[in-house]
Amino acid sequence: MNLKPSLITFILAACFSGNVLAQYTGPTTGQMHHLKEILEDSKDEQQVRIKGYLIEKTGDETYLFESDNHVISVEIEQEDFPRQEFNETHLIEITGEVDRDKGEQPEIEVDSITIVK
Repeated sequence: MNLKPSLITFILAACFSGNVLAQYTGPTTGQMHHLKEILEDSKDEQQVRIKGYLIEKTGDETYLFESDNHVISVEIEQEDFPRQEFNETHLIEITGEVDRDKGEQPEIEVDSITIVK
């Protein structure tokens, strides 16, 4: 059978394109942070990764996040939520960036949420 190279390329691309959407879900090497450290000694735009609970919605994209008896405001855009539903009883891991304005409490701009359970 004599298929044109462009047709072969198209067929191979179609077969393997589904793998592009998959995401790694195993352990990461990024340091886990404690919320107390973030509240007391974080820097603006510092990348953080922390486990805890989303306990309350306070605005359109703002929530309260609790970890180790400390609470911080987090900003989460709709597209950053996982597809699976969760509530305040589910342990989650968030990754994001600290937003620290002078004279105000820091908050976290969330990049991703993983349900730990």
